[in-house]
Amino acid sequence: MIGHKTTAILGVQVDSSQYLTPGYCKPQRFASYSYQINEILNCGAKSVLEIGPGNGVVTYLLRKAGIAVDTLDHDPALNPDIVASILELPLLAKSYDAILCCQVLEHLPWDMFPIALSEIKRVVRKNIIISLPDSTPNYYLEICLPVLGTRRFAVNVPKKQPMESDEHYWEIGHNVDEKKLQLAFKQGGLQSDKSYRLREFPYHHFYVLTVQ
Repeated sequence: MIGHKTTAILGVQVDSSQYLTPGYCKPQRFASYSYQINEILNCGAKSVLEIGPGNGVVTYLLRKAGIAVDTLDHDPALNPDIVASILELPLLAKSYDAILCCQVLEHLPWDMFPIALSEIKRVVRKNIIISLPDSTPNYYLEICLPVLGTRRFAVNVPKKQPMESDEHYWEIGHNVDEKKLQLAFKQGGLQSDKSYRLREFPYHHFYVLTVQ
């Protein structure tokens, strides 16, 4: 998230107690945690900076898997290893194999998004996994056949939707679309290797990026 100079302007947008409520700890969100963990495990990272650790579930499981994880957030109530701003990371260049930043960047005004990407790129050696809220309507058909297995067909509908949270400055489908995001990644020197929405939680849109 954000902190230091920008905290005074934007404030702590999510109270730390929210991360342990029934509304937050729903099954769909734990599905999202599993994708975060799998993407980190699949990229083979040994050291990870997790920006916005939330309730610490992902941190705990990655550490149990033997990965060195440092957490960073602007809210000291979350007890992160590093209290700092994503806009000004107090870290040396290429400090981590991978950076995990999920459901965080939408809490920044869009004009700060390139600054955050630049800092992430500076600190990471190779792999970046982020997720962003996607309020674009998503419909899918899933067919299970004995021989062919499971086949899934998904359609995203570009329809104007209100943002699901008033804590967000933007969401995919609200002021920002896939084309605009991909352009920001490219201009930031990041290659988008993978982009997908979760079947279990289409509101979470994942991007797997590498430094060019």
